[in-house]
Amino acid sequence: MVRNSLIDKLCDDSTWKDFIQRKVADSKTRNAAAMREFVENGTYRVVVEGIRDGTYEFSPVRRIEVPKPGSDDKRVVYTYKRKDITEHMVLRVFADLLQTHDGIFSDNLYSFRNKGGVQGAIAKLRSIEDIGSKYAYKVDITKYFNSIDRDRMIEVLRSTAIDEKSCEFVEMILK
Repeated sequence: MVRNSLIDKLCDDSTWKDFIQRKVADSKTRNAAAMREFVENGTYRVVVEGIRDGTYEFSPVRRIEVPKPGSDDKRVVYTYKRKDITEHMVLRVFADLLQTHDGIFSDNLYSFRNKGGVQGAIAKLRSIEDIGSKYAYKVDITKYFNSIDRDRMIEVLRSTAIDEKSCEFVEMILK
């Protein structure tokens, strides 16, 4: 077993307590009591131990079409979120753990980051002295994520400092 792997951290109760404590402290978090109860009951343990020993298989992902605001277009969202939130919560905590490898991404990538995000992008733009003489545009590439070569993505992931067991887990989810 690899020491200090993200999967080992995922199996550590203190990781879950820290995660919930941070999320509950966030004023935007709904259902704080249910999240606390979920962690206190250790509902996630069967799933994370199965992930660690390679025996757990996730339920098939659900494909949902969500209307885009102000448009007749719809975007496709894939989710594990169901009545039983265990798989969804496991993926949320794992994604949180992946933030420790945030440095592998370009500085000008603002989506899906704990530090930065849209607020970081706006702050960077506001810090430019002659911003009034510049132009900017935002691009929304339709179905971009679905067009990514998963094998190439895994190859790139394996070239980072992320441990092998965690890479295998991500590969299992992607495929």
